[in-house]
Amino acid sequence: METVTMRLSSFTLGDVVAFQGLAMVPLFGESTDIAYLLLEEALKSGCAHVDEVSESGDVNQLRFINHCERPVLLLDGEEIKGAKQNRIMNLSILVAAKSDLLIPVSCVEAGRWRHDGRDFAPSRQMQFAEGRAERMDHVSASYKTNQSRQADQGAVWDSISRKMERMNLHSPSAAMADVYDQSEERLKGYVQALPFAENQVGAIFGIHDQAVGLECFDSTTTYFRMHEKIVRSFALDAMERKGRDEVFSTEQAAAFLNNVIASPMENFDALGLGQDVRIMASSVRGGALVENGRVIHLCAFHVSEGVQTKNPSSRLARSSRRGQRY
Repeated sequence: METVTMRLSSFTLGDVVAFQGLAMVPLFGESTDIAYLLLEEALKSGCAHVDEVSESGDVNQLRFINHCERPVLLLDGEEIKGAKQNRIMNLSILVAAKSDLLIPVSCVEAGRWRHDGRDFAPSRQMQFAEGRAERMDHVSASYKTNQSRQADQGAVWDSISRKMERMNLHSPSAAMADVYDQSEERLKGYVQALPFAENQVGAIFGIHDQAVGLECFDSTTTYFRMHEKIVRSFALDAMERKGRDEVFSTEQAAAFLNNVIASPMENFDALGLGQDVRIMASSVRGGALVENGRVIHLCAFHVSEGVQTKNPSSRLARSSRRGQRY
C-alpha cells in the first residue's frame, strides 16, 4: 500500500485539456521499461488466447492461456468480443508467462448466448467509467466478504440498459459495443481533442466541474497504447451529461488525487502475479495491481458521498440467481 501512495504522490500534473464537457489533466512521472505484453498484442500475435471454460460456458469466468515468453497484462474494464458473448475484465491481472488462468469477467452483451466464432478478439472499448466505478465497488465488496472477485452481473447489465435508454440507442443483443459503435463519430472528436502528451503515464478526468476518475500505469508506453480506449470510456459518459458553464480545473484534479492518496486501502494476493490493492473510501473506489515494487496499473473513480454496496454477499447471490438474460 505504501508503494501505491508513493507512486500517486510522485505525479506532476499537466495543463487541462477539455472538449464538450470532458476534461483531461495529464499525469507525468517515472516510467519504466515494460516486461509484459498487453492483451491486444498477445491475442494478435497468437501466443495467447481466451476460451470459454467449457462447451456450455460460464458467463462470469473464462480461461486465459498464455503461451507467450512474457506475462500478459489484462486491464480492469477491458473488453473482449466473440465466443458466446462479449465480456469485460473484472479487475487488472498480470498472467504469468507459460501459464493458464481462470479469470473473472462480466458479460456486457445480455441478449446473446451463442457462439460468434470460437475465439475471442480484442476490442477498441473499455467499460464506460460510470459502469466501471459501480462494478469496482462490487468486486471490492466480494473480496472482503467471501474472498472472490465477482461482480454484480445484474448491475452490469442494468448500467448498460440505462446508458442506452438515456442516449436513445438500441442494440439487438444489448451489447455495450453497439453503444460505442453508434456513438463513433462523436467519440472521434474527443479522441482528437484530448491527445496523448509526451511522457504521460496517466490522467485525471473530469466531466464539467466534477472529478470522475484517474488512470495510471508504470510506463508511458503502456499508457500511450491504452490512451484512446481510456478517453473513449470517459467520453461516453460526458456525451450524455448536460453541460454547465463550470470547467474542470487543475486544482480540482489535484484535490481528487489527494483524496485518492488519503483513502483507506487493503492489500490482497492478486489473481496471477503481484498484489491487488483495493481503495475504499466514502467518495472513492479504486484498485491497483502492484508487482515487484511497481504500480503496474491503478484506476480510481469518484462516487457520491455515502454510496456503497449494501449487503454485498446477498446482493451478489441474488444476481447469480436471476440467471442470464439471453
